[in-house]
Amino acid sequence: MNIKHVLDSMEKMVDGFAAPAQRHTELTHSSQEQAAHLKYMIITMKEMPIHDDEDVEKLMRWIGFMQGSLWTSGFFSIDEFREMNTHE
Repeated sequence: MNIKHVLDSMEKMVDGFAAPAQRHTELTHSSQEQAAHLKYMIITMKEMPIHDDEDVEKLMRWIGFMQGSLWTSGFFSIDEFREMNTHE
């Protein structure tokens, strides 16, 4: 997996969301708040330092969370993520 490619691709996916990037941690949230949180996550992931395997694992968990959120919301298909994740 080319992490930079995945992050750049997901950033393009969420750029079209009208919501500004903002962290949301509440259990209940609107679709606007979900979009804002996903934008926040991309910015944060692109700034994460990667020094060791633990950093890579954290980044992979965040990518998985974000892709799962986008898939369950009906924005993108599993095939689109599969193609993104296997890009070299």
